[in-house]
Amino acid sequence: MELPATRRLELENGEDVDTVQDGSPDGAVAEKRLLEQIRVRDSRSLTLRSVDALQSLANYCLHRANNAAVDLQFRYVTTALAGREQGWDRPEGAIETWMALWRGSVGELERDEAVAALLQFLRTCEKPDKTSVEAWASLQSALAWDAERFLTMIVLPFEWGTGFGDYAKIESEILAAFGLEPYAVYGTPEQIYEHLFAYVFRLLCQRGLKELTANRLAEELRSPSIAPAERGILRLIRDELGQMKEQIAAVKS
Repeated sequence: MELPATRRLELENGEDVDTVQDGSPDGAVAEKRLLEQIRVRDSRSLTLRSVDALQSLANYCLHRANNAAVDLQFRYVTTALAGREQGWDRPEGAIETWMALWRGSVGELERDEAVAALLQFLRTCEKPDKTSVEAWASLQSALAWDAERFLTMIVLPFEWGTGFGDYAKIESEILAAFGLEPYAVYGTPEQIYEHLFAYVFRLLCQRGLKELTANRLAEELRSPSIAPAERGILRLIRDELGQMKEQIAAVKS
């Protein structure tokens, strides 16, 4: 909905969602790609030693190694909040320190100390079972760099997006936007939401590259390819989510 006309979304390609801006045909301007990995976590906090965090960081290093000609950035998006790592002796947690560097809010004198602390900490972490040997090797290669190169090549292009709302909160925000122009002419917010949810769900079920663009959104709204009778998929998934929550609560009890 907020995508510029010069960019497109690719679903489940590099990561869960890639935002892509093509480079110039002559190669003078590199392709830009933001890889986003989305994780819903319970009440657990996220630390730099978490399995998900290490795996995402290793995967990003592997993406960089395999796509040297592409301007790559990475965003790890989660509902969890940043926690504090054991064995970390700085005032802020490791992820909070990383994000302070990413925002540029760390002074020049303290910056080198912060990057060195991140490097030292990550060198003590063990490979998660699900992380590929190739990805872990790419991370280890990056950890062998000096602090300035690690800051430029890994820390600054990698964003930790913690504390994001879950699907229910995102849905309510989208419904509110669908009540405004120019969407109101296509039906009620609920009707538009169910239509586009079913459209994206069907797209994800297809083989091959899955793309979303601003033009494709406009075309689908004007000429729906999903019949109203087929839009009940959203209600079915909601029911499944509700049942899963009840089952998980019962298991925890």
